[in-house]
Amino acid sequence: MGLCTVALAFAGACSTAHMTTYTPVDEKTKYSEDVLLSAAKDAAEELGFRVVAGEGSSTFDTREKEVATSSIPRLSYKYTFHVDTTHGELLIQATCIQNSTTNESEFKDCGDDRPERVVMLQAQLHKKTLEHAKTEQARAPDFSGFGESDSDADKSEGGKDAAKSGSDKGSASDAKDDDTSADDSKAKAKPSAKKK
Repeated sequence: MGLCTVALAFAGACSTAHMTTYTPVDEKTKYSEDVLLSAAKDAAEELGFRVVAGEGSSTFDTREKEVATSSIPRLSYKYTFHVDTTHGELLIQATCIQNSTTNESEFKDCGDDRPERVVMLQAQLHKKTLEHAKTEQARAPDFSGFGESDSDADKSEGGKDAAKSGSDKGSASDAKDDDTSADDSKAKAKPSAKKK
């Protein structure tokens, strides 16, 4: 009986998913919501996850995956990732449920811990998302000041042009006045020449 107890204890130790402490990713980034969402989807697909549309335009979930940890008894855990990129903030949360030796068909929440594999995959998803976002941001044209800089430049140049054309008109007007006064003096000079 002692040998059976040792064998059962060994089987139980091998059958658990190596659980570890878990912290979701919650990081404010410099990337736009759209660039970050696209980058996260690309990263998830690159890691072999199927992307399922989320509730909002800036969220998605991955399809649930099940990982067996033991065949006798049949123990496993299931997990998904929820990704949200609202306002350029990257949020990645892993959900996890697992069954137990007492009830193989009933899955319960993993609690605050996650299997080491899930924690590693979340770290990879986080890293690859930021790498893809950096690449996409570099390729995307920057329209951040598109409407502002053009209208501001037109206003300031328009003001310069108006001032310049006003000064040009003043100069032309002054020159015209000079020509007119010169013509008037010639006209006055001619009649006096005829009188003689």
